[in-house]
Amino acid sequence: MLARFVVAVAVLARTASAQPVGQPLEVADLPDGTVSVRLVDGDLTVGAPDRPVWISIDDKAYNLATDSAGRVTFSKVPGGARIVVSAATNDDGKSREFVMPSRGGVRLVLSRRDLHPPAPPAAPPPPARARSGVALPDATLPRDVVAVRVAYDGEAAAPPPSEVTLVGYASDERVTVARARTDAAGLAKFTGLDASGGVAYFAFALLPRGRSFDRLATDMFVLGGVGGHRAMLVGPARGTAAPVDDPDDVRAPPAAKVPAGKVRVEVDGVLDGASRVELYDAATRKRLDAGDAPEATKQITFDFTPRPGQVLYAEATGAHALRGRSTPFQVLGDRGAATMVSVYPRIVPRLSIAATAFDDALSARMMLEVSNNSWIPYAGKLVLPLPRGARDPELDEDARGVAKLTPAGLEILRPLPPGGFTFTVGFDLPGTRGEVAWSLALPEGAFESVFSVGKEPGVALENLPPGARPSEHTARSGRAYLVADHISVARGKTMELTVKLPKPGPDAVLQRACRKLGPDLASPLLGKPAPDFALAPITGGPPVKLSSLRGKTTLVNFMASWDALSGDERPRLAALAKELGASLSIVLLASDRDPALVARVIGPQPFPVLLDAPKKHDDNIGAVTSSWGIKLLPESYLVDRKGVVRMYLSNARHWDTPEALACVKALVAGP
Repeated sequence: MLARFVVAVAVLARTASAQPVGQPLEVADLPDGTVSVRLVDGDLTVGAPDRPVWISIDDKAYNLATDSAGRVTFSKVPGGARIVVSAATNDDGKSREFVMPSRGGVRLVLSRRDLHPPAPPAAPPPPARARSGVALPDATLPRDVVAVRVAYDGEAAAPPPSEVTLVGYASDERVTVARARTDAAGLAKFTGLDASGGVAYFAFALLPRGRSFDRLATDMFVLGGVGGHRAMLVGPARGTAAPVDDPDDVRAPPAAKVPAGKVRVEVDGVLDGASRVELYDAATRKRLDAGDAPEATKQITFDFTPRPGQVLYAEATGAHALRGRSTPFQVLGDRGAATMVSVYPRIVPRLSIAATAFDDALSARMMLEVSNNSWIPYAGKLVLPLPRGARDPELDEDARGVAKLTPAGLEILRPLPPGGFTFTVGFDLPGTRGEVAWSLALPEGAFESVFSVGKEPGVALENLPPGARPSEHTARSGRAYLVADHISVARGKTMELTVKLPKPGPDAVLQRACRKLGPDLASPLLGKPAPDFALAPITGGPPVKLSSLRGKTTLVNFMASWDALSGDERPRLAALAKELGASLSIVLLASDRDPALVARVIGPQPFPVLLDAPKKHDDNIGAVTSSWGIKLLPESYLVDRKGVVRMYLSNARHWDTPEALACVKALVAGP
């Protein structure tokens, strides 16, 4: 079975200490499954009470309000889940994605707004060793420029001039080496670089320390954003005796344990017996030595006498003629060097399919995680087909410009960087005789993929691929899913399975009309009378009762002034109200306490906005909203003329689209 590794782990390992706000800290003394968050208000000393904090657990979002000290605790978070915590729209208000540990918990600090800058220091702040090796985008630099500063930790003055080496791994497997001397400020600049994303870069410097040198290196980075990149290569304070070695590859053994005059190479991945390992000079691409790493040790050591500042890399061959390349690394005369080569298939797609079964079709969203298991960008023509018979495919907006949909499938337009990209495509598959035959050709294969479909009466997963493991899963929303995971498909083969569709129900016509809008089928309110309520408008006046609107179709939208999506949804609802006029009633329930605040945030609307104040001080969901079973905002329900709930839509929708208009018109025209 194929193994999988993500080369971006090197970047994460080196940046974890650079930004305290938003960085998760694993804490062993917290209860298992606990995420403890402190929300501050632009100042680390000022907590932000009574504010919502969201946690995304494997792409499912939940929220709670902070206490009087600005703290909130999420409990029973499953170990191994992918987590993102957020509380605001700025960078300080969102954590990076992390994996929940199986034991202990995680602490986080977030800020509602950008942290207040400290008072200007009397002198420029000294460079920090903790920031060494991280190359970050800089919009003030041209896109094809990399600026590298070399320094000793704690010293504002630049060290003596030194040479910085920039190694590039191009998508056509060429290796380029450029060198630049630092100026009086310790800065070296490289210009005219590849800004297409087709070259992965690594920067190196040797910083004098006693009779030897610190061996400093950046993580891999790729150009192609708004500006260029800026990096720092910082050695410890000048008084430190022992020279240091930045890890060229975080998985490699420590270079200090390799004797002088030796280069040790470890090999992992898809191997079959001994692996052929070759050692190259990066500047000349000349092969310097070669040998076999035995299967038992997966390791080989070369004898090597380096030139000053020489940069090397290693390549290895595994099973099925697969090849891998190490990161580049510097060698010195007074101590050895170590690196690792991972040998895996170059491109490995992983699929996560989430589907809803209707009586005549399957509506699916397919997330394609395309991993580039190499330090070299992949720029070959890459087209990932869609399932046979897929109709009306739509690519998520955040992937446009990186990929496009063609008759052949999803075509990737830009080089895939080390680590890869993730794309999401939605589409429908029509059914025949009560079932959908899923057939997806996979020229690059697929690894450890997952197929899930909502568990409704009559729905079943059959004829699963060999090795697939069937199970059932109930999400926190209460919706049950049929799941087939551990699906791996060899290159050039086809992923096939069968989805049994439910029989047509009383709402079949409406569901077909609304399918493009992505309705949810799990709400216990579907098919039942809508719970009545009577709430006052934020503009004042007598309460509005839902039951008073019977006689015409009603759209009930649950929102709040603070939720991140309603601001985009409200203008679209206004457009829908204008289009349908008196045939549709729209009413919004705002989970807020202050009607004046809501009025200021949302402005005048062509439909009533009702105040649904939370009952408890530590809750931010309104009392009526909670009584409908809603825990996240925004959400919407469509209620027919008789007051029966006919459609449930979690999250925001584009109500001004033809798909939304067709859905609502079908309910308006219904019996």
